[in-house]
Amino acid sequence: MRRGSFILLLTTGLLVLFAAVLLAAGTPAAADEPGKPRPLNWTPGRITGTVSLGETITRTVNLTVSQPITGPGSVVRPKRFQESITVSGLPGALEPGTRYPVTVTVTVPSNLRGRAFNLNVFLQSDGENRVIGPPLKVHLKLEHPARPPRAAKSGK
Repeated sequence: MRRGSFILLLTTGLLVLFAAVLLAAGTPAAADEPGKPRPLNWTPGRITGTVSLGETITRTVNLTVSQPITGPGSVVRPKRFQESITVSGLPGALEPGTRYPVTVTVTVPSNLRGRAFNLNVFLQSDGENRVIGPPLKVHLKLEHPARPPRAAKSGK
């Protein structure tokens, strides 16, 4: 009986230690701290609408940054939609405190399935692999053609 109690106590202690390590690793990053400016700010932060398959929409958003970014480029996630979106109007360098109008053109793939088209647009500095966020969110509802009514079933 003593051996079983010791093993139970040891296992419980290890689980508590493991949980403490996980909680300590989950502390917020410096950009999430209150009072610290976000690296990017998109206004508006989301593009929404209702579109049909194959349709192209164009929206203008304003971008401000809190840190200089050289050679900015757009990165789309999920990656498979990189060819479906064009971001134009980004200059060769972004400076803090300046508002940049950016034109976003989205073409909804004609072979898309589902009820919505969702993606995120991040910025990436020239020569870096990491993306800079928060992203511009694109959420477009898909308008499907009306389905023909079902044929009436004969009565029993």
